[in-house]
Amino acid sequence: MDDREDLGATMLFGSLEMEEIARLQPGEVFFFTEGYFGPRRLATPDIHAQFAFPVPPFGAGILPHIRNKPWFRKAAETRALAEMELLREGMDRFDSLRIELTRRTSRLAKSSAAKVGDTSEEAGRIAREASRLRRSLASALAAFIRDTYRPLIAGTESPECAPAAVVRKQLVERFESVTKPDSQSCMEILSRLARLNDHHPLGQGR
Repeated sequence: MDDREDLGATMLFGSLEMEEIARLQPGEVFFFTEGYFGPRRLATPDIHAQFAFPVPPFGAGILPHIRNKPWFRKAAETRALAEMELLREGMDRFDSLRIELTRRTSRLAKSSAAKVGDTSEEAGRIAREASRLRRSLASALAAFIRDTYRPLIAGTESPECAPAAVVRKQLVERFESVTKPDSQSCMEILSRLARLNDHHPLGQGR
């Protein structure tokens, strides 16, 4: 009610207009402009019904109408390249972590080999450290795939992203041939080291 009163005050509504404003039908308006002594009630024809205009497309239905427009293709290319750069940055960050954990795994494996027959306490320490490193690597790999790799790779599969296809192919090959298998190999080594304490003669049953 307050909104109608405020509107009515700015358009010089009388009591009749104040009542009628709540009864306006689609296409009906009160019009007021400078020089008028009061509002005028107008009605516009429903041209959509009169001329049977089709329902305009929306959402994904718009895409066939704009897909080949230069501005749309340029925007799609820019977005796809930006997404591939985000993916590259995310993969670089993960690979830096993976390489560091691989180095630590190598040192741990050498330490394990050098201490064969050593005390169960040392075997247990190596096993615990291996378990911790494996959890860190597995968690980081899963988070990278879930939050970065899959969403960004999926976003560049449409035809509008052709200029980013080369970058996409390079990153997919890097992940499938280096990042993923090296991560899995490192986790397998860590799993074996984590079981070290179970097979140690003095560590069994602990």
